[in-house]
Amino acid sequence: MNSERNIIRLRGAAATAVALALAGLLAAPFLVRECDVCEAATSIFLSGYVAGKCTIGVTPDIEAVNLAVDTTAPQRVPIGSVLQDCNGKRSYAIAVTSWNCAAPPTGGKLMADGTDDYLPYTVEFNNPTTGGSQGVVTNLLATACTGQIARTVTSHNVSDETSTVYLNFTGSTELEAGTYEDVVTISITMM
Repeated sequence: MNSERNIIRLRGAAATAVALALAGLLAAPFLVRECDVCEAATSIFLSGYVAGKCTIGVTPDIEAVNLAVDTTAPQRVPIGSVLQDCNGKRSYAIAVTSWNCAAPPTGGKLMADGTDDYLPYTVEFNNPTTGGSQGVVTNLLATACTGQIARTVTSHNVSDETSTVYLNFTGSTELEAGTYEDVVTISITMM
């Protein structure tokens, strides 16, 4: 009887050993897969996006609508400021145009409605010099209506920079009665 018990015990021990060996063989591939999953789970792809924006805000000066056109002394009148924000990698330019510029003779001019009278002027920009910008740009709209670049910024991130815009003219005491007007348009373009 003792020998039977020993055999049973041996069989039980052998069965346990075989079961453990099989469990180890079966568990080994799962352990490798679990580690692969653990490694992949620790890799996190990160990404962010910043949208491009290039904007200007123009604030007219009160003097722009109170020009002393009948004074014969040379005038340099601040007519507004241009606030710029641009986070683009490319260059940008600020251009100046005028409603009356193309009417003969070509160039910036204040015109009176219903008369042929006009008063020529030029536009001047005082700029921050960041990004390669020219500090002072004068004689804009003197004789041309297109290609009037007031500021060029090359590959620079600009945040809250302001250019001051001036109107340069010499008034006349010989102008006909009336209101002399024009509209100056300032725009930003990517280059």
